[in-house]
Amino acid sequence: MGEKIKDVGQVTIGGSNFKVEINKATTINGPRYIHIQNCAFRYCLTEKDFLQFASEIMKAKKNFTWRKGIKDD
Repeated sequence: MGEKIKDVGQVTIGGSNFKVEINKATTINGPRYIHIQNCAFRYCLTEKDFLQFASEIMKAKKNFTWRKGIKDD
């Protein structure tokens, strides 16, 4: 795993808190890595995969609120 650049933020999933951090690439011109982690779990994605993952979650939330008729603030 690459060296940590910085903490991006925190997210709560299913009642558990996770840190989101960005890490340097492990190879020259390689991808940076995003870790979603807490003391019991760590999920590692490339920056590209993380952005795709986050985009799908945002689309799913928008679709859910639209289907349920919930006003999205």
